[in-house]
Order: sequence, then structure tokens, then C-alpha cells
Amino acid sequence: MWSPHVKNIFVIEPHPKLDYHPAPKLAQLLSQNMPTDEVFYKYESWKNQVDPAWNRILAAMKSCPKCVPIPIRDFFCKGEVCDLYEEKTKLSLYCDAGHFSPHGVERIVPTLQEKFNNAIKNLKQ
Repeated sequence: MWSPHVKNIFVIEPHPKLDYHPAPKLAQLLSQNMPTDEVFYKYESWKNQVDPAWNRILAAMKSCPKCVPIPIRDFFCKGEVCDLYEEKTKLSLYCDAGHFSPHGVERIVPTLQEKFNNAIKNLKQ
């Protein structure tokens, strides 16, 4: 069923589609010297939007020995809120309502590198 040439199938956890574009919202607030602490996504909303599909994907992956899940929410969510921007730089983690910006991608790069490096090590064995 699986190609002998495919050793791993990496599946990255989806992220939610937001109700608005955080980058312009941040720009507007910052240009007006307004606080940005209300620019966040509720963890409960993330779970409600992502978990139904992610849980089905994880269940399906149980029968896929080559599949490697890559959860990402812990890189964005702490407690009851999920970041939409970098606190220190005020740069948006999303370029629009449905795609990570380069700064958002930077948060998941370390775990991607780890998963890919492990896969490469396993190829050499």
C-alpha cells in the first residue's frame, strides 16, 4: 500500500483560520499608540476549530506506520490564550487570517528540524 521509497509522511497539525487579519490590526493599534494586549486567540476557540479534524487525522495515522504527527499548538498557546504576534517585536505571526507569517513559521522550525533530523538518522541505519 505504501511506496517503498517513502520512509516518512510528516503531518503538521493545522492551525485555526482567524476571524480577522492580525497584521493590519496590529499596525493600526501600534500607529495609534494603542495597547495590543487584546490581540490574541482564545485557546478554547483553537481547540473547537482544530481538534475535530486533528483528532480524526491522528486516529487515521494509527494505521499509517510511516506517518509522523507534528503538533504545533504548544508553540503558540500558553494557558487560555494563543499568540497572534511576537510580544517583544510586535510582529504578527500571521500574514493573513489563514497563513503563518515568516515569524509564525519560525516558531515551528525547531520541531520540524528535530523530526526531519530524526528521520534522516533513521535512513542511515
